[in-house]
Amino acid sequence: MCEKKQDEVSKDWSKLLDHSRSLFVYHAGQRLNSTRYFFAIYGVIFGGYISVLGEEKGGVLWHAALAAIALFGLLVALVYRNLDLRNAELVGVDENAMHFVEMQILNDIDESFEVIEDFPNPSLASRGKDKSVEALLISKKMDSAPFSQNGYTYAAIFGWTFEIAWIVPAIAVACHIFYLAKPLAIQ
Repeated sequence: MCEKKQDEVSKDWSKLLDHSRSLFVYHAGQRLNSTRYFFAIYGVIFGGYISVLGEEKGGVLWHAALAAIALFGLLVALVYRNLDLRNAELVGVDENAMHFVEMQILNDIDESFEVIEDFPNPSLASRGKDKSVEALLISKKMDSAPFSQNGYTYAAIFGWTFEIAWIVPAIAVACHIFYLAKPLAIQ
């Protein structure tokens, strides 16, 4: 009787874990796909800017065209930046949900497990008579990974990409608008 109840509980937790994992996979994939689309669109905008830049130099129409293309690039970069921030938030929510469900499953399976957050060296975790691991290691920070110590994670690199992507066209827009406003100031 008790085993049947535990099996039902295990199935419920298993369904929750599968659901939280599928949400994580969905949102992480959505973040990667939106970044790919951004690079494709941004490449076309950049190509258009360079194409116009290579044509007849000077003149109000030339600067207006470059300012318009740069402004469009700025708007696209800001939209994708905000979309990426939202996707990053959803990925974090999904990671927390998975962590919670995993902890509940662990507690239901065996109360003798010890949860150690951010264990500094996983190779030191084995203990006991038969050297079996009695600790579940949950590490949000991979201390042994060389790039993570410097903050070079996918999340950080995506964030930097979108920050740089809107700053560059903003500078171009400012330069071209400054040039277009200069004759008006002289009059």
